[in-house]
Formats: sequence, structure tokens, C-alpha cells
Amino acid sequence: MRRKRVPGLAGALTTGLALTLPVLPAGPAAAASPAAAPGSSLTLTITPDQPSGSGPRTTVTLECDPPGGTHPRPKEACATLTAADGYFERIAPGSAGCTGLWAPVTVTADGTWRAREVSFTERYSNRGCAAAATGGVFRF
Repeated sequence: MRRKRVPGLAGALTTGLALTLPVLPAGPAAAASPAAAPGSSLTLTITPDQPSGSGPRTTVTLECDPPGGTHPRPKEACATLTAADGYFERIAPGSAGCTGLWAPVTVTADGTWRAREVSFTERYSNRGCAAAATGGVFRF
């Protein structure tokens, strides 16, 4: 017994499938594209209470996703903030570099962290303690 072939059906199915495939996401590579995660941009400032005792007022920019800006250690600072989901209050404080020197400074961070507004202000006894308490984000 001979089977009857329908020549156009297989071709039509293949063409139909091919037309739908380009619309599908490309998998993990598409999820990792720069458009997948909004960037983060912060302005960080250290202001001494008395300029002569704590050095000059210093301001840097920190860009994350990808790390950059004028911050001297953007990769490390971005990694610290990523671990804290951009919340300075969640950074595990360290003590390295925090001496008993009294030269108070106020640190501020303003900008956005992955499309969320960020505003942080805190006072520390000196620059070293500010850097230690913020996991190195204010080490500049």
C-alpha cells in the first residue's frame, strides 16, 4: 500500500515554526544584557567639620552596572553596595583604619541605586572610621 504525501504541509509547518522562533528570548544572555538591570549612579561626599583638621571636602562619583566614575575603587565599592542592595544602613561595618583621632566628618551619598532614589547622611569621628563603617565605599 502506498502512502500519499502532502508536500506542502511539512514545509508550511517548518516555516511557521521558524517565524515564531526569532520572537522568543535568547535565554541567559538576554537576561544579562545591560537593559536588564537599571544602572546606579551616586555622588559621594566627605565634608570635614573643620576643614583644617580633616583635610579638604572631597566629592567623587560612583557608577555601578558597570562599575566606574571618579571613585578610586569602583569595583569594590559597587560590590559592597550590591551586597547591601544599595542600602548604606545594611553594610556590615569594619574597624580597620578607624583610629581614636577626633577629626569629625559628615558623609553623604545621593543619587540612584537600580532606579531607586538614594539619600544617605552620617557623621563619623574621622575619615578612617567613615571608610570602615561603610565597607570602604567612602575610602577616598
